[in-house]
Amino acid sequence: MEANETTGAKRRSWNGRKLLVAIAAVGAVVLLAGLFVWLSAPKNELLTEMPTHQSRLWFLGPLRQPVSVVWQKFRATWIKPPQLVTYRSYQLNTTSPLPADLGAPILTNAAGVTVWILDAAMKESALKRPNLASFGGKATSPQDAWGPAFVQNHRSQCRLRSRPDHQTDFEVFVFGGVPPGQFAEQGTPPLLSTNHPSLKPFGARVTVPNGSAVLMLGPIPEFNQTNRFAGLFVPE
Repeated sequence: MEANETTGAKRRSWNGRKLLVAIAAVGAVVLLAGLFVWLSAPKNELLTEMPTHQSRLWFLGPLRQPVSVVWQKFRATWIKPPQLVTYRSYQLNTTSPLPADLGAPILTNAAGVTVWILDAAMKESALKRPNLASFGGKATSPQDAWGPAFVQNHRSQCRLRSRPDHQTDFEVFVFGGVPPGQFAEQGTPPLLSTNHPSLKPFGARVTVPNGSAVLMLGPIPEFNQTNRFAGLFVPE
């Protein structure tokens, strides 16, 4: 009798442990699925620091960079090389008025950084406006790698990542500093205050529907307002 009770107790204990393991496994799967959905969800935000490579791994903290490096090497060796992405970027003439139908920006702050997403029709209309796009170029770079932004007088870069939902994660970052042309003559100290927003780095991360474009304005310079950062970026 006692042996049967002991066997029954062991069986119940074993079944209880199996149930706990099953619950823990289901919970882990749900947690990972939720984390994946959260990380892959579109996020629009302004930036004050340049994102590191593979910034989607930010939650790993100090381990982010070494994990990213190992993953990139593994993917390039055993899976496939990074996909190439192509984009066009244009410097906009700040003395020419912007299109009146831009609507409300998706991002803006007190420093004057402002971002709009232009649909396909608005993008084509902006590119056809006389004297608006004064300089531009086309570039191809590996996905998740920083490439040139063709905006004169501003040291800037952009990065793209294709999404499976017919959208593109796009980032642009401007390094700040005193742009060319701010000195009255060589050797003359600048007249800009060191804390002015136009001297500080800034950028944006947005999710762009295929066929659309990103229009971004930087802070208004303290003196030479025609030197304001103004770029139009077109993922292809």
